[in-house]
Amino acid sequence: DKKFYGFLAPRAGEIKSPGREFLNEAVRISVKIKENVVGRDFREGGLRKILNLGHTFAHALETSSGYRNISHGEAVGSGMIDAVELSSYLGLCGQDAAAKALSLIESAGFRRIKIDGKTLLKLIMSDKKVIDRNPVFVLLKGPGEALVKELPVKALKKWLKH
Repeated sequence: DKKFYGFLAPRAGEIKSPGREFLNEAVRISVKIKENVVGRDFREGGLRKILNLGHTFAHALETSSGYRNISHGEAVGSGMIDAVELSSYLGLCGQDAAAKALSLIESAGFRRIKIDGKTLLKLIMSDKKVIDRNPVFVLLKGPGEALVKELPVKALKKWLKH
């Protein structure tokens, strides 16, 4: 959501501040956005998928850890970093937009969780969202703008090796 991004970006440093006012407002707005998206796509036919930015990577991380040692939030934060970097690599969003998104994600305290590329690929390919042997990702198009993309497995392998 572009408007929410505009709210968060200039105040990113406040996300982890001791005061709860900013965090409470950010959560309130994000819940309203989610409610709006779910209301428009209750059966998850298309639009609702954009709420899953980072989840394809996150599910692989959670599986690799045996659902221990990594919280869902940490896995999604790391997955969002991967999704933004993959988006930039594919040319879906500019480097400036990717850098701003990464800065915002990292300002919330999230870091990339390392996992072997072969293991990551294997786990992603076992995800329920794989279509015709191609994984499906929610990727970044621009600030506050996501898209759902089926990615040829060859492209994913190339990115993992770069």
